[in-house]
Amino acid sequence: MKKLLLVSFNLILAVCIIQTTGEPKTPSGTSGTGSANPKIAAAYQGTKQVAVYATLKDYEEAKGISITKFGEAPSLAAKVSAGEIPSVEERLPEEPLVVLPADKIGSYGGNLVNPHMGNIDFLEDMLREFPLMFTNDLKRIVPNIIKDWVVNPSATEYTFHIRKGIKWSDGVAFTSDAFLFWYQAYAMNMELNPHGISHFKDGNNKMGIMTKIDDYSFKVGFSTPNGIILEKMCRFRPVPYLPGHYLKQFHPLYSDPAQVEKLAKDEGFSSWVELFNNKRYYFDNPDSPTIFAWMPTNKANAQVHILERNPYFWAIDAAGNQLPYADGVHRVNLGNQETIVLKALAGDVDYVHPYVLGYDKNYPLFKREEARGKYRIITQGGWSTFLGSLMFNMNSPDTLLKRLFNQKDFRIALSVGMDRNAMNEVVFKGQYTPSQAGPPVGPPYYGESGKFKQYTEYDMDMANSILDKLGLKWNDGKTTRLRPDTGAPLEIVAIVNTDWTQTIQICEIMKDNFQKLGINLILKPLAQQFFGEKRDARDYQIAITTIGFGGSKMDFASLNGGAVPRSPNWSVSPDWGLWIMSEGKDGVEPPDDVKRLAEISKSFVQESDEVNRQKLEAEVFDIHAENLWYISSLKQPGDLPQVFYVPVSRRLVNVSDPVAGEWYYAVPESWSIDE
Repeated sequence: MKKLLLVSFNLILAVCIIQTTGEPKTPSGTSGTGSANPKIAAAYQGTKQVAVYATLKDYEEAKGISITKFGEAPSLAAKVSAGEIPSVEERLPEEPLVVLPADKIGSYGGNLVNPHMGNIDFLEDMLREFPLMFTNDLKRIVPNIIKDWVVNPSATEYTFHIRKGIKWSDGVAFTSDAFLFWYQAYAMNMELNPHGISHFKDGNNKMGIMTKIDDYSFKVGFSTPNGIILEKMCRFRPVPYLPGHYLKQFHPLYSDPAQVEKLAKDEGFSSWVELFNNKRYYFDNPDSPTIFAWMPTNKANAQVHILERNPYFWAIDAAGNQLPYADGVHRVNLGNQETIVLKALAGDVDYVHPYVLGYDKNYPLFKREEARGKYRIITQGGWSTFLGSLMFNMNSPDTLLKRLFNQKDFRIALSVGMDRNAMNEVVFKGQYTPSQAGPPVGPPYYGESGKFKQYTEYDMDMANSILDKLGLKWNDGKTTRLRPDTGAPLEIVAIVNTDWTQTIQICEIMKDNFQKLGINLILKPLAQQFFGEKRDARDYQIAITTIGFGGSKMDFASLNGGAVPRSPNWSVSPDWGLWIMSEGKDGVEPPDDVKRLAEISKSFVQESDEVNRQKLEAEVFDIHAENLWYISSLKQPGDLPQVFYVPVSRRLVNVSDPVAGEWYYAVPESWSIDE
């Protein structure tokens, strides 16, 4: 059966490869690599890093180059000739975004082939168009959909100007109404978002107020200063705009409520809320208009999820050619990591995220085979994550476990009872670092300092001494500790997120360590979706997963959600998070240090000075180091090339080197296929 499945996957992938190969396609009316401006194309020399300019005028002033003619893909030129779509000049906005590719002016044609294991994975980040964006190196904020903005002196009011003339993929004008519809129909709707949108809140946990100025301008006001809304506009998930002209039919405020509910039932949904959320999810809805570079033609769960170019995409290259270069994206479900690795080694896929490849697990193989010429390895900007991190149900219905989990000494006992060196050697060949959850190394947070390493030394004597003092006595044979309330063996059930392939290996060592302490750790592996559902439902005793903990440039968009309580399902304790988010109306009142984290989160939002934000974040890290609410096993450093690497097929050009830590900032619409 396995052989049959593999043959099927190979046949599917072969179809995709056949569709993407053949003679290179070029912009209409040209030859060779071609361009709307062949002289610019011939002279263009990339810097290995993609760059953007807000408008044609900005580009001309910076480079002394005037773009007066536009090129387009041959497939679109044919549709223009057939009268199916307007000319490229009519499809582009008055002020297109100008993209300078990393290597050269590209060629039109082909399909980017991306393998996956049955989920959307990072496709969302690759395709999503944020209002603003970070540069590929994550150091600056640059225009995108929003071409410029004005901030009042107190940072309580922001005026945003959309580039004029963007169109949805169905040709309908994209205006400030797209943001207003998102705000009124989605963000402020209590059925869709009972707790509001965290990215759109000020320091008092109040939603901002959005008002329309004109078709291409809107204003956002806050009750207190909001110093990080620009950073948030670079990472807003889901994006803060929606195609109201399409989605109104699924919303009871814009259509007959009875008809909307009937439509929901007819399509198998329990309510209009489920219907609306399904329809707004662009990646799985071919009917939804988009302003992204590519648009889906079938459902995301198809064996080959096919996306094709958006004829109304609103960016051009440095020679005036409308982007994207690639005709489409073919996402092939290869089912498992092993098959994906084989196809990537053969150069049969164009790009693969390192987590799909198991990070360092397969790096030596890819590095060894790189010389065969099927692909090249590009370093990716990484981030520190903490593997095998334990989170406790601080409000467990089990009275004994609740008492133990809330005692720092018990958490310390578990921490020093873990053999992190064995985990590191067995699972990662010694490349990772024993660590508690904390910030990146070096300035300004110095995550390598001792306070983030405390209680990481394997010390069974210390662990046993603490457990003895907590009244957890051994049985007569000293094979297990006994519950003081019932006399039964002490067992703790841990749900384990299996989306990180090494987590189970870490947990098996952990289970063996805890057994020597007399604690039976029962592991319940769950895929991420079900893991999250269990945790959010408070249906767990211990939850084990991989966490990020902030401290990077992108975290200035908001303090890391694992570090501060800005969600009713906060991972330290969902009930504490709910108490904070509901202002004490629901949930369980947390300790004072958690309340301080909430205060810091508010101050952080109001602070526009980066240095002051760093001081606030440093205090967050110190509070966690003091309380040890999380227990982490190993730190995955963010600068290891054997962890953060991307095999890119030799036919794919214009991928920034190094590539951004988050794919979107690499501007994949500028990637080109060179056969």
